[in-house]
Amino acid sequence: MDFFRLIKFAAERQASDVLLKVGGRPVLRIQGELYPVDAPPLREEELTEFVIKLIGSELFQQFLEELELDTAVSIEGIARLRINLYQERRRLCCAMRLIPFRIPTPAELRIPKVIRDLVMRDRGLILITGPAGCGKTTTLASLTAYRAERVEGHTITIEDPIEYIIESRKSLVDQREVGSDTVSFGMALRQALRQDPDMIVIGEMRDLETIQLAITAAETGHIVLSTLHTIDAIKTIDRVVDVFPRYQQKQIRLQLAANLLAILSQLLIKKKDGGQVMATEVLINTTAVQNLIREGKAYLLRNILTTSRSEHMRSMNSSLLELVQRGMVEPEEALYRSPDPEELEKMLGIRGTLFAEFIKRPELEVEEEEEAATESTG
Repeated sequence: MDFFRLIKFAAERQASDVLLKVGGRPVLRIQGELYPVDAPPLREEELTEFVIKLIGSELFQQFLEELELDTAVSIEGIARLRINLYQERRRLCCAMRLIPFRIPTPAELRIPKVIRDLVMRDRGLILITGPAGCGKTTTLASLTAYRAERVEGHTITIEDPIEYIIESRKSLVDQREVGSDTVSFGMALRQALRQDPDMIVIGEMRDLETIQLAITAAETGHIVLSTLHTIDAIKTIDRVVDVFPRYQQKQIRLQLAANLLAILSQLLIKKKDGGQVMATEVLINTTAVQNLIREGKAYLLRNILTTSRSEHMRSMNSSLLELVQRGMVEPEEALYRSPDPEELEKMLGIRGTLFAEFIKRPELEVEEEEEAATESTG
């Protein structure tokens, strides 16, 4: 198989991922759906040869020793690829995420203007959250490039791996990759504070050390951007605090309340006419929000999100409602992706019509059929 032709084909059709495995056909993910390619099952020798050509024999040897590998490469004229190698039943598998060379602008991604304004600040912490595959890395790169084009300064990114290449414009941009340029996020963050940065971008806050250092960096006069795998603003606050031992949590709440600028939670939603659009929840760290974080009452933030549009905040359901009202998204799709479909149905004014269908559980229907069959034979 001509794998490079396959990657070009995938890029032309705006696929987000290419999945390869020995013994299986190639699969493309396009707009969230999986599409098998009409091709023979892949042979081990041809997939191994392609992977070595793509990443080099040294990295492939590392994969053979560790059985896992995460890296990124560029294919000139096609795309940049984030590559993850793994095995299943002792067979080689390769998952490739296609990353366009051009970084989308915040406006193209529908990133709210308040977030674009906050990223221009001199200090503070901005968190981008959402489930895997929702575009957090793209949002992070877009905001980083947006600031680099407009503000003089020094930006240091710490990524695993580097996905988008961000050019130095008004800002000098240094992109560091864990495993190639530094040992770990924690090590790179500690050293970054000695490298005269104005902005620090952390690909993902994965552990206690990284979270602590990110908050400290914001506290000491830097603008810090990072991501978390949490689904909304409230769970983000809880996640940051709960990762620490109980005796430290009060201090972390105080630091977070003092240094957080905003939390942007996002989802990618299928559009009516094909493609995807981003829905966003925005929590701004106002005085009222600071007080609730300090007091350990993050559960009350939902009320602020739904009643503080004048503060440029909005809940995920408000964003989904707007997409439906603008004719971009079907109500059923919005309900399916909503964190609170009952509330959204009330907002849409369709109570009692769609939600009953939405919450049907096939496994319950099967149980009911089995009970009926038992009664009829009993």
